[in-house]
Amino acid sequence: MSETPADKKLGEELAAQVKQKYWQILRGLEEGHVAEALHDANDCIDRVLAGTMGHVAASVVVSTELVPDLVEWLLSRSHYTEEQALHVNCFLQRALVLVHYYLKHSFPRLLTTWSHIFNPTTAFYTHCGVMTPMDCQETGLSDDEEVEIEELVDARVPEDPSQDGEDEMPAAVAPLSTISSHPTSASSTVPSSTVVAAMKSEPVSKYLIANINYFAEIQGFNVVVEHLFSENAQANRIYSDVIHDRILPIAYIANYLTPEFANKLGSALEDGITKLYTSYTYEDLKLEPSIRQEGVLICLDGILMATPSRAENCNRRLDQLRLHMALKLIRSPILAQRLNGLNNIKRMVACCKANAEYLVSRELLKAQRRRERNKLKRRNQQADDRAPTVDLAGDAALGKLTLPHPRFSLSEDELSDWLLEVDLMELLYGRESAHVELLRRCIEIPNFLSQLDKLSAKHIDLIWAAAHNVHESIAKVLFTSLVSLVQHLKIETTDHFYAKLCKLPISEYDHKTMDLVRNLSIQANQSTEKMQPRRFYGLELMYQVVIDESGVVQPGSAVFMEGLRFLREFLRWPVCHPQRDHYLERCMQNVRDHVAVPQSLRLLLDVIDSYPSAATLTDPVSQHDVVMRCEQQGKLLEHVFEDLLHYKHAAQEAVAADGEAVADFDHRCFRGVYPHQQQVMSRLDFLNAVLRICPDLRLNAKQVALLWRALVADCLTPNERDLGYKWFSRATEAGANACDEEALAGVFIDLMPTLDVVSLSATGFEMFRRYFRLINLQQGHMYELSTVGPAPAGATAAQRAPEFKVLTTELRGVELLWRVALGAETPAVGEQAATLLLAVHLNLDEATLGPAVEEHRRAFVARCMQELTAAVELRSSGPKAAGKPSSSAELAAAGLRVQRSLTLLARFLDELEPSAAAHSAGAVAQPIEVHLSLFGGGASGSTRKTVSVDAADTADRLLIVCAQALGLPRTHFRMVFAGREIKDKLLKETLAQLNIVNGVTVQLLRRPADSLPSATSAAAAAELPAAAANEQPGSQSQSLPSALLNSPERFSTLFGLMATGTREDAAAIWRLVERLPTNPEELARLRDLSEDGAADWSALLSPSCLYRLLYGLDIVQRLAHPGRLHGAQAGREAACAEWRRAFVNSGGVVHLTTLLCSAADSPNVATNPPHMYFRCVQLLLDVLCMFVLTDADAPVLESLPAAMDQSAEHQASPATAATAPGTPCGVKQRAALAAHALRPEHVLLLTGSSLLDKLVLILWHVASERSAQRAVSAAEQAESLEASRTTTNGPLRPVAPTKAERRRRAFAELVRIAQHASELLSALLVTDAQVLQRFLASEALGKWLAGTLLQCPVTLVREHIATALLRVAVHPSVEPRSCALLQQRLLQFLQHTASSAEQHGEQERCPLFSPLHSTPAQYYELLCALVAARLQATSSAAETAPLPDDLAALLRQVIELLSAHRSTERRFSPKSAGSDETLVGLLSLLSVLLSSVPLDERMRMATEDALLDELLERCLFELPTRDNHGALAPPKCKTQRARALAFEALAALLSNGEQHSAWQSVVHCLTEQNRREQPRSFWSYRPVDHRRARNGFVGLKNQGATCYMNSLLQQFFCIPEFRHEFFAASVPTKPPTQEGSAGAAGTEQKQEPEQKQGQKQEQTATEAEAEQAEEQAAEEVPTLVSELQRIFAFLQESEEQFYDTKPFLKVCTGYDGKPTNPYVQMDADEFFNMITDKLERALAGSEHATLLKRFFGGKLSHQIISQECEHTTEREEDFMTLSVDVQNKNCLDESLQLFVQGDMLDGDNKYFCDRCQKKVSAIKRCCVGQLPNILFVHMKRFEFDFETMERGKVNTEWQFPIDFSLFPFTREGLAQQSEHEQASSDVGEGEGEGE
Repeated sequence: MSETPADKKLGEELAAQVKQKYWQILRGLEEGHVAEALHDANDCIDRVLAGTMGHVAASVVVSTELVPDLVEWLLSRSHYTEEQALHVNCFLQRALVLVHYYLKHSFPRLLTTWSHIFNPTTAFYTHCGVMTPMDCQETGLSDDEEVEIEELVDARVPEDPSQDGEDEMPAAVAPLSTISSHPTSASSTVPSSTVVAAMKSEPVSKYLIANINYFAEIQGFNVVVEHLFSENAQANRIYSDVIHDRILPIAYIANYLTPEFANKLGSALEDGITKLYTSYTYEDLKLEPSIRQEGVLICLDGILMATPSRAENCNRRLDQLRLHMALKLIRSPILAQRLNGLNNIKRMVACCKANAEYLVSRELLKAQRRRERNKLKRRNQQADDRAPTVDLAGDAALGKLTLPHPRFSLSEDELSDWLLEVDLMELLYGRESAHVELLRRCIEIPNFLSQLDKLSAKHIDLIWAAAHNVHESIAKVLFTSLVSLVQHLKIETTDHFYAKLCKLPISEYDHKTMDLVRNLSIQANQSTEKMQPRRFYGLELMYQVVIDESGVVQPGSAVFMEGLRFLREFLRWPVCHPQRDHYLERCMQNVRDHVAVPQSLRLLLDVIDSYPSAATLTDPVSQHDVVMRCEQQGKLLEHVFEDLLHYKHAAQEAVAADGEAVADFDHRCFRGVYPHQQQVMSRLDFLNAVLRICPDLRLNAKQVALLWRALVADCLTPNERDLGYKWFSRATEAGANACDEEALAGVFIDLMPTLDVVSLSATGFEMFRRYFRLINLQQGHMYELSTVGPAPAGATAAQRAPEFKVLTTELRGVELLWRVALGAETPAVGEQAATLLLAVHLNLDEATLGPAVEEHRRAFVARCMQELTAAVELRSSGPKAAGKPSSSAELAAAGLRVQRSLTLLARFLDELEPSAAAHSAGAVAQPIEVHLSLFGGGASGSTRKTVSVDAADTADRLLIVCAQALGLPRTHFRMVFAGREIKDKLLKETLAQLNIVNGVTVQLLRRPADSLPSATSAAAAAELPAAAANEQPGSQSQSLPSALLNSPERFSTLFGLMATGTREDAAAIWRLVERLPTNPEELARLRDLSEDGAADWSALLSPSCLYRLLYGLDIVQRLAHPGRLHGAQAGREAACAEWRRAFVNSGGVVHLTTLLCSAADSPNVATNPPHMYFRCVQLLLDVLCMFVLTDADAPVLESLPAAMDQSAEHQASPATAATAPGTPCGVKQRAALAAHALRPEHVLLLTGSSLLDKLVLILWHVASERSAQRAVSAAEQAESLEASRTTTNGPLRPVAPTKAERRRRAFAELVRIAQHASELLSALLVTDAQVLQRFLASEALGKWLAGTLLQCPVTLVREHIATALLRVAVHPSVEPRSCALLQQRLLQFLQHTASSAEQHGEQERCPLFSPLHSTPAQYYELLCALVAARLQATSSAAETAPLPDDLAALLRQVIELLSAHRSTERRFSPKSAGSDETLVGLLSLLSVLLSSVPLDERMRMATEDALLDELLERCLFELPTRDNHGALAPPKCKTQRARALAFEALAALLSNGEQHSAWQSVVHCLTEQNRREQPRSFWSYRPVDHRRARNGFVGLKNQGATCYMNSLLQQFFCIPEFRHEFFAASVPTKPPTQEGSAGAAGTEQKQEPEQKQGQKQEQTATEAEAEQAEEQAAEEVPTLVSELQRIFAFLQESEEQFYDTKPFLKVCTGYDGKPTNPYVQMDADEFFNMITDKLERALAGSEHATLLKRFFGGKLSHQIISQECEHTTEREEDFMTLSVDVQNKNCLDESLQLFVQGDMLDGDNKYFCDRCQKKVSAIKRCCVGQLPNILFVHMKRFEFDFETMERGKVNTEWQFPIDFSLFPFTREGLAQQSEHEQASSDVGEGEGEGE
C-alpha cells in the first residue's frame, strides 16, 4: 500500500523529533549528565522494540543514526566514573538487544555497531572495569544452550518458519518479557547457565565479559547461526559479505569464549560455511568475489584458533576448502573466475613452498645450534671450572626465523598429489579448456610439479600438443613455459622431450623452438656429463639447421643465426669439447665435396675459435695448432681454392646458359641457398681469418694470381670485383701477412695495369692507392712523414702536413694514376685520384730533387694542357682522322677529360698560389718589384734579391714567391716589413693594403735550425743554392702555375679552345681563365693606348670570339673606373682620366658603338651560353655609358602620388626597397635620381647611328619571357658546373642557394642590361628632339610598350624602362605635347589591363616566376606620374580650373573601370602576393585625377555617379553574403595597400567638403562602423586571429573531450565524393512532439485554465501575428543529418577559423537517448559505429539509404576450411571498420596477418562436416570477402588486463605505409597463397621421391 502524503509528513516530523532528541542526548553526554542522557537513549530503544515510535521513519533514525553514533562516541571515551560506566554498559546491552532484534528479523542494521560493542581494543574496554584472571571464574553452558547449538549443527528447519521469514518489522518482540530491563552488574556473579565467556590469560574489561554473556543470554549467537545456515538461508543464497559482517564480531571475542562454547559455535560456523561454499554454482560465483571468501575464512580461522585442540585440524580443513573453491573457479566457464581460481592456487603453491623453505631453514639452524652446544659442552668438560654463559649464534638465528604468512597446513607432497588427483594440468593445458590468459599465468604449476619430480611425460605431451596448431600468442606463451621447465626435468622426461624436438620438421623451427632446444640441451648435457656412453644433446640438431641446403632455413635468418650461436657456445663449453674434432672433420669434408661450403666454412671458423688462442693446461691445443694440423693433414687452403674455382666455373656455366643481366647475379643463387655475393664473401672471410690466426701461412704468387683472376679479371658482377679489391687492400695492412712482398709487387706491377680505369670503383682505387704507396715506399721512391696535428679548417694541401715526400720523378704507377684521374667515370674516384696526383707533384723533397722540382711541375701543367687540347679537339672535330665518327662513349670520355684536366689545373693553382689575384676579382694588374734582404743562416752578411709580384697579390703569395726565389721552404724564415712581422691575418691582406709598393725592401729572417720542422730539410738548406743567387728579378715566378698558364702560347691556346670547342667546354675553360691573374700582355695592349694614333680595335676587341671580347671589355671597364686601380686617389683619377682620353681619341667609343649596333639581338644558344651573351652586352652598355653619358640636375616631381612609392613585391618594407641596390624601389624614386644626357662630343655619333633602334630591340628582348627563361636555365647550368669543380679537400660544395637567390642571380644580368640601356635610351631621347619624335611616332611603339611594361616577367626591368620613359617625359627640354603623346599611347592599354586583370588573377601563377610575375604595377605608376606631371604643369588654380577634356574623359573611364572591376585580391593569401595591381593602379590614378577636380564637381561625382558608394561600400566595407562568399568575396580592397589607396581616394573625393551632405554621411558611417555599444570582453581581440587558416581548412572546436568526434567528422569531410553526395541527402525533419511530447503534453494540461482565460485575447490578435505564430510553429527541428550537413557546409564555405559543434552534440544522442556529454571520452570506433547506425536509420526509406554502405561498407568472410576433405563452410558479415590488434605488432601488415591467421580445430574440438557427416580437423579464420571503397582501420589501442581487471592503453609504435595492398588478406588472396604453398610442397615431395 502506498504511503499517503499525511503519513509521509508525519514520518518526517517524528524523524526530526528523534534527531532533535539525539542532539539533546549528545549535549547531555558532553556536559557530563551520563545517566540522564542515556536514560533518554534507552527510552528510544525501548520504544523501537515496543513498536511505539509512531512511524517507521523514526525507528530508522534511531537504528541508523542515534544508536550507532552514541555507541561509537561512548566506546571512544575512557574517563568515566564507576557509576557512569555502569550506565554506559547498560546502554550497550540495550543496543545489543536491538542488534538481536534486527538479526532475528534479517535486517542488516547495526552490524557495525555490534562489531564496535564486541571490539576489545576500544578505549572504554581498555580503561574501564579491567580485571585480571584472578577476579573471574570460568563457567560452562547450560543444557538448553547445548541442545540449541546441536540443533543448529544438524541444520533442522525451525518449527515456526513464519517467525524466521517475516518480511516486515513486527510491532513488538515476544522474548523481551524474559530480558531484564536493568543493566547487568559487572561485579555480580553471572549464573552458570548463561556464562559463555570468562577471563583467560590476559586482563580484560568486566564490561566486555558481561556484554558477551548478556548477548548469549538473549540467544544472540543462536540467531546468528540460524540466520546464516538454516535451510531457508541456504535456499536464499547468503553470500560472503553477509557472512563476514555477522561473524566478524564473533572473531573479535573468540579468545574470550569458553572452550566448550567456542568449539560448538566454531563447528556450527565451519560446517555451515563449508556446506554453503560447496553448494555454490557458477552463477553464484559471479556475485562472489574470492577476496570476500578469504575474509570469511580468515575470521573463521580466528574463531577456530581460539581452541588449541582444534587449531591444527581446522587449518587443514580450511586449506582444503580453499583448494576446493579454487578448483571450482578454474572449472568455471567464465574467464575472470578461472583466473581468480588460478591465482588462488598459485598463492597456495607459493605458501607451500615458503613453508617448506621455512622448515628446511629451521632444521638447518637446529643442527647448527646442536653443533654449537656440543662444541661448548666439550670445551666445558676440558676446563676445570664452569664456563660462563654465552649467546649462541644458532639461538639468535633461530629466534629471528619467522613462519611465513599466510600459513599453509598442507605439505608439498600433499599439494602436488592433490594437483595430480584433480588433473589440473589437463584443465590448464587441455585443448578444450586452454585459454591464452590462463597459459600466460600458470607456469608456476608445472614448475612446482617438476621441482618435485612429479611432472610426467604425459604432462610434457599435453603442453607440447597445446603449443602446436594454435594461435601465435598461445604458442609463444607455451614455449616460454617449456623453456622454464627443462631445468627441473628428470633425464627420462628430458629424453622424451628431446625425441619430440628431433621429430619436429626444420621448416617449423622458429625463435621459440631454438630457445627451447638450447635450454633443454644445456640441462640434458649437464645431467649426462658423467654417464657412459656420453650423449650430446642439441649439437646434431643445430648442425642440421645450419647446414640445411633445402632452402627452408635461409642464411641470415633468425633461426640460422640462433643455430650458429648455439653451436658456437656449446663447442666452447668444456662439456662438449670432445665433439670439436668430429665437427671439424665434417666441415672439411663438406668443403672437399662442395656441399654447403659457406655454412661449413663459417662453422669451421667457429670450431677453430672454440680453441684457445694460446695453449693452456686445461686445453693444450691452440687455434694455431688446429689450423696447421688442418693444412698439413687435410690441405685446407688447397681445398678452399679448389672449391672457389669449382664454384666460379659452375656460376659461369649458369650465366652462359641463362644469359641474364649482370645486375641480377649478386642476389642469385647459383648453388645452395647463399646468393652469389655471399658465396664469395664467405670464402674470402675464411681466408682472412685463417691467415690471421696462423701467420706462418702465406699465399704465394700463384695463389694470388688465381685469386685476381677469379675475383677481378673473371668477375661476374661489380660487387664481386669490389670484394676482390677489398681483400687485396687488406693484404697490404700492417700485420696482415697474407702474402709475401714478391706477390704484392707482382699484383701492382703486372696485374693492376690491366684494370679498366673507366669503370674503376672507389674500392678499387683505394686498393691502388695502398699499393702505390706501399710499393714506392718499399723501393725507396718516397718516404712517409708523421703528421704533427690536425690541419686548420680550409687549409690547402700545401698548408697541410704532408703524408709523404717524393724522392724521384720516376714513381711506379704514375701513368696509371693519370689514366684514373682523367678517365674514371665515378666522380669520387676521379676526385681521389686527382688528390693523389696533386700530392705526388706537390710533396716533392726539394733538398733531394733540386731544380727537378720546377721541371716536374712544368711537366704537370704541360700534361694537363696536352690532355685538355686533345679532348677539346676530339669533341669539336667530330669525325676522326681515319674517317670514322666518334662514338657517344668516346665523346663522353673526352668531355670527362676536359673537366678533369681543368679541375687539376685549378686545384694545382689553388695549392701553389692560394692568394693569387684572380682576374675575376676585378682589380687591374699592376706589377711591382720588391727587394729582399735575407739575414741569418751562417752567411757573413745579408743576401739581396729582387722579385716581381702584383700589387693585388696577398702577402702570403709574396712569401711563396720569396721561398721559390731563395730555394727554401717558406717555413724556414720570417718576413718583416716596416718594423712588424707579417703573419697570421696580415698574410691575407693585399700588398697595396700593407703599403708594399714598387721598390720597397722586405726583410727575411732565417729561423734557427733547432726550431725547424725537419732536421733533414734544415741541414739541406743551411746554405743558399748557387742558382738562387744568380736568378734575375722575376724569373722565379715564371715556374708558378699562373705564370705558366698566362704565357702567350698557352693563353692563346686556351682562347683558341674556347673558340673551337663546345659550349660546355668553353664555359669550363673560361672559369679557369677567370681564376688566373689578369694576363700581362692583354693588359698592356689595352693600357698602352696612344692619344694621337688610332688603335687596331678589330684585334684588341674582336667580336669573332665572344670570350676574348668579354675578356677585353672587362679590362676596358676596369681601366676606365678609377676605383679599380691601385695607388693614391688623386693618382688613380688622373691616370684614369688620361687613359679615357686616349681611349676616346683612338676610336674606342666608335668601335664600342659599332659592336653594340652590330651585335645579335638575342644569344645564339647553340654556340654560346645565354648568360655569357648577356654579360657581354651588359659590359658593352656599361662601358659605353661610362664614356658617353653625363649627369644633369634631376627634375622635382612634387605631385606624384605617395602610393607610387611601393611596389607589389615590396610593400611590406618600402624603405628598404628604396635604398637597397638592385631592388625595386618604385618609379618615383628612380625618376628623382640624376637624369643623364649625352656628352656633346658624342651626340653626333650616337644620334646619327642606328643606336636608337638597337636599344629598343635590346630592351624588347630583355623584357621578353624567353630571355628570362634562358637566364634561369643558364644560371642553373653555371651553378651545376661550378659545383663540379674540386678543391684541395674535394669537390667545391658551396651552400645551396635558395630559390629566390637563384632567381636573383639569374635576373641580375638582365636588370643591369635594362638599367644601362634605359639610361642610354633616355639620354638619347632628351638630347635630340628629332630622335624623340621618331620614337613616339613609331608604329611599333604600342607593341613595345606592352611588351616592356605589361608582359615583362621581371619587376626590376619594368621599373627601369618606366623610369627612363618618365625621365624623358618630365625633362625640361621635352615639349608637353610629347608627354601628352606618350600618355595617349599608354592609355590605349588601360581598358585591356582592367579587363584582363580578372582572367590573370584567376590563372595559376607560373612556378618559375611566382614572386616576379608580370603585373601592370609599373604601367600604372608611369601613367599616374605622367598625369601628375601634366596636372602640375597645366594647373593654375588648384580647385577652380577644370580638368582638360582628355583628362576628364580619363576620369570618367577610370570610374567606370573601377565600378566594373572584379577584384582578384584573396583572403588569407601571403602578403607578397595579395595585391590586385589593377585595382591599386585605378585607385592611384583616381586619387591623382580627383586632386585637381573642383569641389562641386567632386560632390556631384560622389552622389550622382555613385563614386562615394563605390569607394565606401564596395571597396571598403561591403560584407560577404550567402551567394557571394569565399576567398574572392567582398569587399574589393582586402590588402593593407589597396585599402590605404581606397581611403586616399576617398579623402581626395571629400577634400574640403565639410559642408556637403556626402562628407557628413561618410563621417556618420565611419562613426557608426566603429561604435562600441559594450566594451570588449577581452583585451587581445584581433579579428584576424579568427579567420580561416591559410591552408584553406576550417577546424572544429573541442568542447572538452570531443577530440574523437572532431577527428572522425574531419575524416568524413575530407572524402569529397561522400561529402557531395551527403549534401544531396534530403530527410524529412521530425516534428517537435517526437522528442518532447511528454513534457509538452504536461505543460499543455497545466496551462489549459490559462488558455481558456485568454481566449478572448487570442481572438483579438492581428492576422499578421497569427501568421507569424504559424511560421514559428512550422519551423523545422534540426536532425542529425541536417546538423552534419551544416558542419560540412561550414567546413567547406566558412571564413571563420573553426565551427562550434554544440548544436551537433544536442542532436547526436547516445543509446540512452541523451545528448552527447562533451566531457566524457568515448572510443572513436564506438562513436563511429553509433553515428553510422543512427545515420543509416535516419536515411532509411530515402533514395540515399545505402549511402554509407556504398562508401564504407564491406564484407567479412568467416571460413571453416576442412583439412581432411575439400569442403569449406563460409559465412559473410557486413562491416564498416576493420579492427586489428596493435599489441606486440609493429605495423599494419603484421596486424593483418594476425587477423587472418585463424585457429586450428582438432582433437575434441574438431569440426563436424555436414557433407561428410563426420568430425574433421579444420581451420577457422576470418578474412576480407569484399573490400569497401574506403576502408576505415581501427587500431585496438585499449586491451583488457586480466591481472588488474581494467582496460589499459597500448602506446607502442605502430607503422602503416602510404600505399598498401589488401589483396593478400582477402578471400581470393589467401586462396592463391594456399595454392602456391601446395604447389611448392608438391614440388618438394617430387624432388624427395626422385632422390
